[in-house]
Amino acid sequence: LPCQHNLCRGCANDLYESKDPYHYSGGTFRCPTCRFEVMLDRHGVFGLQRNLLVENIIDMYKQQQESRGGGEDPPLKDKDAKEPKCKEHEDERINIYCVSCQTPTCSMCKVFGQHQDCEVSPLLAVYQSQKSELCAAVEQLAAGNGCVQAAVAQMDDTCKVLRDNGELQRRRLGESFDLLYATMD
Repeated sequence: LPCQHNLCRGCANDLYESKDPYHYSGGTFRCPTCRFEVMLDRHGVFGLQRNLLVENIIDMYKQQQESRGGGEDPPLKDKDAKEPKCKEHEDERINIYCVSCQTPTCSMCKVFGQHQDCEVSPLLAVYQSQKSELCAAVEQLAAGNGCVQAAVAQMDDTCKVLRDNGELQRRRLGESFDLLYATMD
């Protein structure tokens, strides 16, 4: 489309025909993404500029699918790979947190296993709570870091003043000795 959004010809035609089902040539329809009004010439949706990059990507995808033997698309991700499983009950996913032992575990461990007498909480609730605590601690450390940096800067300034004063006193003392030495001669 002129607004740089992409539509397949079928969708563009559906949008165009839904606006004016009795069209003869030309016409308009709005881009579904940005609502830009698209003007069509006498060729209708067939007069829209083709996006060759998108067409090439689609062609490459179709070729890959055919080389795999067609069929269904492979799953994008393995759902079980993201969910940790219990070591004792392999089919059970870890979904609770044993507050007593401070370890994540599964419901079967709470009902039948080693965490029967323990206090447990939902894993997500403990996660949110610990995340909040960690964020607060990080903020506190960041604020403390600012105070420490200010104290270090103040100490650096104090050291510089002391060095300058020491140098000044050494110079004055040297001048006093020079004056005394000159008076003795």
